[in-house]
Amino acid sequence: MRTGMRSRRQLEYSTLQRELWKRAIPYTFARGQGGVIAFAWAVGAGLLSVVYHMPTMAGALTGAMLALEGLMARGYLRGGESRTQILREALARHLDLRGLEDGPLRAACARAQDLFVEIAAKVDDVAPQRGASADPERLLAAACAMLVLQLDAAHRVEEYSRILGLLEPPEGASRDSIAGLRDENVRTLKKLIVEERQLVTDVNAWLETALLQSLQVTRSAAANVGAGELAHDADEVLHDLQAVVEAHREAADLILRTVATAS
Repeated sequence: MRTGMRSRRQLEYSTLQRELWKRAIPYTFARGQGGVIAFAWAVGAGLLSVVYHMPTMAGALTGAMLALEGLMARGYLRGGESRTQILREALARHLDLRGLEDGPLRAACARAQDLFVEIAAKVDDVAPQRGASADPERLLAAACAMLVLQLDAAHRVEEYSRILGLLEPPEGASRDSIAGLRDENVRTLKKLIVEERQLVTDVNAWLETALLQSLQVTRSAAANVGAGELAHDADEVLHDLQAVVEAHREAADLILRTVATAS
C-alpha cells in the first residue's frame, strides 16, 4: 500500500512561507509593475553598457532594479488580495488536488484550502496587535499540517476503495476456505473508508470553527490571549488527528499482511 509514500510529501508552514517569496517575484512581473521596471532596466543597462561604455553604472542600475523588485515583492506579500492569490498558488503547487477522482473529496479538500487562506488573512489582520507572539504562526502551522493529513486521507479513501473492489468476491461466487478471513478484511476496510472520509470532514469542520474564532480574535482587545487559546486548540486537534491517521495506517497494513499470508 502506498499510503506512506504520500505522507513523505509533508508541507510545513515554514516551507509554505519560503514558497510565497519564490512566487512573489514572478507575481510582480505577471500581475504587477515588475515587467515595466524590467523593461526600463534592460533599456537603461543596454545604453549604459553598449552606447556609453559605462558598465559600472549599468551594474549599479541592475542592483537598484533588484532592490526595487524585492521591495515590490515584499509589498505584494503584505497586501491583502495579492498575498491571498500568491498563497493559493503556493498551496496548489504543494497540495495538488487534480489527482483526486472522487468529486466530493476533491471539493472538500478545495474548501479546506479556501478556509486556510481566509484564516491566514485574519492572522495578517492581527499582526500589528500581537507583537512578538508566535501564536498565530503556530495556528497556521497546525492548520497547514491538517491540510496535508486531509489530502492524504482523501487519497487513502480512493486507494482503499480500489483494494476493496479486489477483495470482495463477485456476486454468486462460491465461498472458499479463506472466505471468513476475507469477509473480516472487507468489513475492516469498509470501516476504514468511512473513518477516512470522516477525517476529511472533521478537518473542514475544525477549520470553519478556527476561521470564526480568528475573526473574533481580530475584533477582540485581548488579541494575544485569543490567539494563544486558538493555537493551543489547533495543536491538540492536530495531535488527535495524527493519532487517528496512525491507527488507520496500522489497521490497513494488518489487512495487507493478512491478505499476503493467505495468498
